[in-house]
Amino acid sequence: MAAVPETLPVIVTLSLAHGVQKMAKRHAIIRQVTAVETIGNVNVIASDKTGTLTQNRMTVTHFWPYGKEIHKVAKTKLSANDTRFFKYLGLATNAHLTAADEPDIGDATELAIVRLLDHYDLSRTEAEQTYPRVAEAPFSSDKKTMATLHRTPDGHYLAIIKGAVDRINFAPENWEQTATAIHDQMTAQALRVLAAGYQQFETDPGETWEAQLTAVQPLGLIGIIDPPRPEVPAAIRAAKQAGITTVMITGDHLGTAKAIAKDIGILESGQQAITGHDLSQMSDEDLAANIADIRVFARTTPSDKIRIVKAWQKQDAVVAMTGDGVNDAPALKAADVGIAMGITGTDVAKNAADMVLTDDNFATIIDAVAQGRTVYQNILKAVEF
Repeated sequence: MAAVPETLPVIVTLSLAHGVQKMAKRHAIIRQVTAVETIGNVNVIASDKTGTLTQNRMTVTHFWPYGKEIHKVAKTKLSANDTRFFKYLGLATNAHLTAADEPDIGDATELAIVRLLDHYDLSRTEAEQTYPRVAEAPFSSDKKTMATLHRTPDGHYLAIIKGAVDRINFAPENWEQTATAIHDQMTAQALRVLAAGYQQFETDPGETWEAQLTAVQPLGLIGIIDPPRPEVPAAIRAAKQAGITTVMITGDHLGTAKAIAKDIGILESGQQAITGHDLSQMSDEDLAANIADIRVFARTTPSDKIRIVKAWQKQDAVVAMTGDGVNDAPALKAADVGIAMGITGTDVAKNAADMVLTDDNFATIIDAVAQGRTVYQNILKAVEF
């Protein structure tokens, strides 16, 4: 027995180091050695949807020109109105396609738009030559829109805006009723829905041009599919069998989030899905009391993640939280195990995390938890011996 105090630190160190090596081979880089044991105790995983639960390979499959019917991309020839719709969408993007042997550049959603243009032999570059960009209002998770301002061939100005259906000030009175029905049809198919519109200005609207987008003319909606990773449903089932609750957090619309969550096994009968707005109406005490029944958080912001983490921790849960953006860093720090994305993650997120996924894959988290539990069991055996 006298030998145990002397050898135990060595055994623990070697077990943790061995665990770190095995996790690295499975695409999980541990930044804090002591996190290996904590990972083994995780019983709640709060995961981003895009790129972690899904493939982040977005494709536009449906579109709805305002006032018309929903069309499938593969089977539709474009009218002059459709062509204008897609050209304007292309003008309000920053992504571009590269050579066949090089990765395309840009946000996954915008790449889907650029590939849509390419499918119909339309060119964003040519459109920008005709309508040169003079200003941009970048996308943010708070406003959920992105807009660009262009000079037109006749010397006037054209603003194009795309984003969440309910965040754009469209002019037609019947827009909301009509678009909501189409939107709901698309989200029921697990499609991510993007609205687009434009507003014309006779003269340069100046630096406050974005704030002047109060009478936007609708172009229509596009429906984008982001397929779940094929290995995710099995990983979620394995997590459930191991006593781990999986929660989805996304900026997507509630309908889209629910459809995908049901498809991959996160949302089951009797469980709840709420929005960031619903979350903001709940006190911390109410959230903590109900957190165990909520499996999907839609239309959320990075700041919502901290509340979700703390609510689970109040229920004595050991929480792993994923994140990739600069604004995710506080939530990654607050979680018992912060997990950053190695491919899409920012340096700030990686530096705040305990673990970095080199493949951005949810299934890798489950492998890491299993390895962490093995390490923990090995340490317990050494102590008992």
